[in-house]
Amino acid sequence: MFVSAEVLTTVIAAVSLCVTFVGTMLGAGGWLVHRMDAKIDAVDDKLSARIDGNGQEIAAVRSDLSTEIAAVRSDLSTEIAAMRSDLRAEIAGLRGEVTEVKIAVARIEGPRPHFVTSR
Repeated sequence: MFVSAEVLTTVIAAVSLCVTFVGTMLGAGGWLVHRMDAKIDAVDDKLSARIDGNGQEIAAVRSDLSTEIAAVRSDLSTEIAAMRSDLRAEIAGLRGEVTEVKIAVARIEGPRPHFVTSR
């Protein structure tokens, strides 16, 4: 079988064009993958930095809240203790008044009647 030089040149040119095209596509694909990796790494770094910053802010807010809650607790404990002492004093005063009322009622009622009356 005889193949002319023109046909052979055309086939070799077509094959080399296909090889060049495939090589270009592979190179472009590799470049895209590398570029996307770089972008993903940059976004990952930004998110990590933002998350770390948020963690520090949350820790600061948590410590502030803990301090405020402790202050409110101590204030409430002091106020409750003061109210308890006031209530105890009022209850003691009421006990005395109730005793006085009992005595007054007993005086109004008079002595208890005897079952057997003397003639």
